[in-house]
Amino acid sequence: MGGRGSHRRLRDLVLIVDDALLLRVLALTAPEDILDEARTGQIFTTGSWYYRLAKAVAQPRVAGALSSAMTALPSDAEERAAMGSGRCRRSLGCST
Repeated sequence: MGGRGSHRRLRDLVLIVDDALLLRVLALTAPEDILDEARTGQIFTTGSWYYRLAKAVAQPRVAGALSSAMTALPSDAEERAAMGSGRCRRSLGCST
């Protein structure tokens, strides 16, 4: 995809994140370039990944990879992730 104009074509793409990265995006602990994409609205997830994250947020005491990642966050980041997951459907593109 090299050559003239390739950067412009790349900007037309969207970023699809999995549940673990979605947690980091909502907690604002993801890498800065990913957070930049999220701020511009160019970040999407699937319904399955959204569901897994929402379940981990709702049941943080259940042992699992996402629940463990959630409880490992600093308390302010954990709160942002929990609050953000409730708004996820409106702020993130979601496909099934």
